[in-house]
Amino acid sequence: MNRREILTAAKQLIETRGWAKGDEQVFAEGCPHGFCVATAVTKTLWDNISAQADVLRAFREANGIEPVITIGAWNDAPERTKEQVLAAFDKAIEACA
Repeated sequence: MNRREILTAAKQLIETRGWAKGDEQVFAEGCPHGFCVATAVTKTLWDNISAQADVLRAFREANGIEPVITIGAWNDAPERTKEQVLAAFDKAIEACA
């Protein structure tokens, strides 16, 4: 999978299974119901840690998220909304075109 495909699959997880931030991820039968940005990418690339880091870096760079701010902190910001997260995925997907 290339970056664009990975970002698209991660976005689809959030669209279909829900978005979560902070401790809102609810696990049932070992499976989260709601994903943060990082968890959605991790789920998509479970067996490839270096690719996870690469895709998350591309997400951060496409959205102007400073390197000192983690994706988790960005995702969990009190003012962050699901719509903003999905729009950020769209921006990152477009940047990979």
